[in-house]
Amino acid sequence: MKKLSLVLATFLLVGCSNNAYDNAMKKANDALLDGEYDKAQVAYELALEEKPDDAKTKGIYVKLVKFNKVKDLFKQQNWDKTIKEGNELLNKKSLPNYLKTELTAMVNNATDKVDESKTVASTTTDETSSHTDDSNGSTDTTQLVQTNEQNSTETGEVENNKLNLQQTYLTKLNDIEASMTDLDSLYKSGITKDMVEAEGEKLNRWDTALNEIYQVLMRELPSSEASKLKVEERAWVKEKERIATNEAAEYKGGTFENVQYMNSLARLTKERAYELVNSYMI
Repeated sequence: MKKLSLVLATFLLVGCSNNAYDNAMKKANDALLDGEYDKAQVAYELALEEKPDDAKTKGIYVKLVKFNKVKDLFKQQNWDKTIKEGNELLNKKSLPNYLKTELTAMVNNATDKVDESKTVASTTTDETSSHTDDSNGSTDTTQLVQTNEQNSTETGEVENNKLNLQQTYLTKLNDIEASMTDLDSLYKSGITKDMVEAEGEKLNRWDTALNEIYQVLMRELPSSEASKLKVEERAWVKEKERIATNEAAEYKGGTFENVQYMNSLARLTKERAYELVNSYMI
């Protein structure tokens, strides 16, 4: 009897592990198709936690990590490092074309920026050398005032942009909530298949919104906050699956089990979307 229990427990653990791996791989591959490389990286990390010896997945994951690092450097306008690390990655064997195309564009763009900076610096040096020493004090003071005014203006613009972004996405999320009324007929039918379809559509709408918000934040946030968000998102994905599975287990073996599972996923995804807007777009 003990041996049978051990076999059953092992079977269940393997089944759960494979299911988590398959779900993570599906999300990773879908993210790649959509060009959402940050999201793909998170999903591959989850897959590797289930199967750490999967060489193929590990190979793709390593390339994605390096690609996303170059992308962060590009967003930070660190042109020299973008060029250096971008070219190093381009020289790697078996780099997928979907990464190679975007990576090449970033490296070329960064190279153009460096060339522009050198041209501007050269022009500025020539102009400065033509000024007399008597004008230096006045010019420096004027430039300092202009710089302070510019910094003040830019700070105000950043705060306004954040506020506008938050309001924009709160409105979007509220509109999504209001749009769910078109699914009422599926619920009213009382047919399990229809209810699963309705819950699946709800999940799809909230998941699409959450992915969009996540990508916007990954572009807009400073690198330290973006890294923090990545860690949070990995933990949240696991917790979401755990909660949904537990809530569905209350109806284990019944026709409502799958309905509850999809309902839980949709609810938790909606809550996460509002949480990101209210916590990070401020």
